[in-house]
Formats: sequence, structure tokens, C-alpha cells
Amino acid sequence: MSKPKKLMLEDRYQNTEYNEFGIHIRNMLMFFEELGDVTFDTRMGAIRAFTSCNPFRHFKYQKMGFRLERISHNKRKIWFEGNSLEFSRFSDLIQSDHPLKLIPFKMELLNYKKRKGICHYRSFYFFRHLGGILMTSYVDDSLGKCRVVHSYIKDEERKRIIDYTSNLVISESDYEELLHPTVINQITQEEYLSDQNSAVFSAPIPLKFYCLFREELQNGHTFLGGEEWEVSSEAKQKIK
Repeated sequence: MSKPKKLMLEDRYQNTEYNEFGIHIRNMLMFFEELGDVTFDTRMGAIRAFTSCNPFRHFKYQKMGFRLERISHNKRKIWFEGNSLEFSRFSDLIQSDHPLKLIPFKMELLNYKKRKGICHYRSFYFFRHLGGILMTSYVDDSLGKCRVVHSYIKDEERKRIIDYTSNLVISESDYEELLHPTVINQITQEEYLSDQNSAVFSAPIPLKFYCLFREELQNGHTFLGGEEWEVSSEAKQKIK
């Protein structure tokens, strides 16, 4: 009689806590865990509305007391209860730099529904072309009281954040105030370039795995391609 599947997996992993992709089992909760009772900042919802081209979303937040001021072609300011936040639309930035090649991305960015749910793929695409650091964090979800895994680009030279899902370019300090990101993983350009010559890049895994677990995939315990790597990375700290 064959062994139960659970025992076969334990034998294969040699009693480690790493799955077949080299990911620590405890870290898999990052894909499913939602933490309730998170402080929700309505300003982020207003910014996501005002960076779209949907007049109904604009009207919704205007009724709530938000006011949008255009400072220049690339600069905007949102007002609420006497306080303001300055930001730019990412769609304006890419249009000025690459007016023809990136028109499809500009149209996608201006449509709030289309840009939702593709933060890892689009952030990775622009990270390769714009540089900076690819950040993956827990952030406060602007659509509900939970935390979600989210990727964005950190431009250290200009001290700003580029958030594709929000069509947003904003200062690091203001982004921290709005979304309270808890960093899970970050990838530099140097690390990305070195990974292209490693087994990690040819692995049949979703891009979200790479954004979250790049270090574990590079240094952890894996059976990808039939090769077993030494366990050398620690489990990432789980948010409580």
C-alpha cells in the first residue's frame, strides 16, 4: 500500500519546513492572511479616484469633502479638512518620457478597474526600465479593513514612491503616512541582473513568488529542476 501523500511529502522534504518551490511553509500565509481592524485612511481612496479618469469616482469623493487642485502639468494636490497632499500621476510621467511606446499603459493607468490586481507584474516591468528598488510589503487596503501584499517601486535618488495600482508618484514620507507599508522583501537592480543567470529565473513560478521570496528562492531549500539546494535562509518574520 502506498504511503499517504503527507508522509511522502515529509520524506521528500527530509523533514524540513520548505515546500517544493523552496518557500518556507510559514511564509505561505502571506498569500492568504488578512489582518482585520486596520486603520483605514480615506485619503488613499480619494487619491486613487482622482488619478483615474472616472468622473463618478471623482464626484463620490468631492461629496465627502475632498478637493483636487492642479498645480502644474505633472503636479496635483488633494485637500481635505484644511490639509493637503501633493502628488503626481504616473501616467503623466510615462507619457512625457515615452509618449508613443507607453500609450497603452497610460490608458490602463487611467482606468482604476484595469490597474487593480496587477501590481506585481506592472511594478516589475517598470522596475526593469526605470530602476530603483522593487518593494513588496503589507499595506493597508484602501477598499476594506485588511492588509494585502502589494508591490511598488522605491526611487531612492528622488525620495519618492511609484505605485502603479494607484497611478501615483508621491514622496516616501507621504506614502508611509497613507499606507503604513511593512516591508516583506526588496530587490535591487543588481540583484535582479544577477538572478538572470541563476536557476531562479527559469523556475516555473508566479512572479508574485519572486517578489515575495527572492532571497529564499536564491538561497533556500528547493527541488526545482531536480536539484536540491542547501537550506541557508531563515523564515521571514510574520506580521502579527
